[in-house]
Amino acid sequence: MAERMKLEGAVELETASGQVFRIKPVQGGKGIAVLPVLPKEAKPRKARAGGAGRPPSPSTVKLRERLAADAASGGVEKPAVYIEWLLSEEKGIKPGTAKQRVYKERTDFLAAHPGAKAKKAKKTAKAARKTGGKRGRKPSPALEKLRAKLQKDAAAGNLKDPKKYIDWVLKQDKDIGLKSARTMVYRERQAVD
Repeated sequence: MAERMKLEGAVELETASGQVFRIKPVQGGKGIAVLPVLPKEAKPRKARAGGAGRPPSPSTVKLRERLAADAASGGVEKPAVYIEWLLSEEKGIKPGTAKQRVYKERTDFLAAHPGAKAKKAKKTAKAARKTGGKRGRKPSPALEKLRAKLQKDAAAGNLKDPKKYIDWVLKQDKDIGLKSARTMVYRERQAVD
């Protein structure tokens, strides 16, 4: 005689031949689904040495060696240095391919070697002169003159209408446009108020 039971979740049944079937309720309990359960075959995993795929090209191997040598001698260079080197090393390589390869290998190298540092970009003397050694852009001469004039007028208690300052800025710098002068004056005048 068959055994009766209430089906509330999935149930697996094994036949005498060893086959396994899963019975589960569907459509809110109005029906059932009978599905064969296939045995999972354990596939032996191959040991990966550096990942799957084809072996790296000779220039990629040289790039990895150069990255390791640079890291040992003080720090990894910027990507542009390696891209230029790779383009000269491997004839026929396209710049896009070289860029992609360098970024991938450099990123992988820095991730695999946490102690390796990327070299900081050196600030050139020209850039230091331009910015005065501080972050940001150096203000234009017209802006510096406007700030001085606004501070002088504010100290004297004689701040004028912004239109007067716009005309004054346009006379000081012939290359500046009306829109830029207007923006500059209103921003700086608001800072003084």
